[in-house]
Amino acid sequence: MNICLVSDTTLEEETIKKTAQHIIQGSLSKRDVKAISRALVETFFDHVVALSRLSRLRRELRTLNASEKIISATLNPKITRLFNKIQKEHGKKRKNEGIDFPDHFSLELVKERLDLYDVSNTPDKQANNRP
Repeated sequence: MNICLVSDTTLEEETIKKTAQHIIQGSLSKRDVKAISRALVETFFDHVVALSRLSRLRRELRTLNASEKIISATLNPKITRLFNKIQKEHGKKRKNEGIDFPDHFSLELVKERLDLYDVSNTPDKQANNRP
């Protein structure tokens, strides 16, 4: 398989699906699948996007009943470690900053909106008519 074809068009979900179909229909080797996976990773500068594409490829391969050997060939430990590191850093950052919900979701304002509903009537579009 021409790896350039994969890397040029990997932005679209349909291409991931077609790539998985090509892997199955062409009975590609584990080595070829690893090369395709590397091409997918190298196409993206964002490791999170790269890992997402690989996950989608694995999902498509499972849908097509690919062997576990072929599915495991798409695993990229380096990208997974980088993604986990990024997630851990984001988690620490969120923990340190706390969660900042908009005032619209404060308990008091939500209770005020809920109190406006007339529950004696059958449900209708009353929720859509409230601010």
